[in-house]
Amino acid sequence: MPGTGMILGLCPSPELMPEPEGIAKAPRELLLTVLPPAQLRQLAVRSLLSIKDEMIGAIATVATN
Repeated sequence: MPGTGMILGLCPSPELMPEPEGIAKAPRELLLTVLPPAQLRQLAVRSLLSIKDEMIGAIATVATN
């Protein structure tokens, strides 16, 4: 998925992660190649960053206790 790769490329590490506004604006140009601006304004785009294995383990531990 091209948008996912773009978002992950913007966030190589927590220290270098841009502000949420920057992450939200990044896919706009890509989306404008397939959607008209009026339709794009009606969408709510949410960026989901991948979760590290340690965090998944912590969530699973809490969920099973």
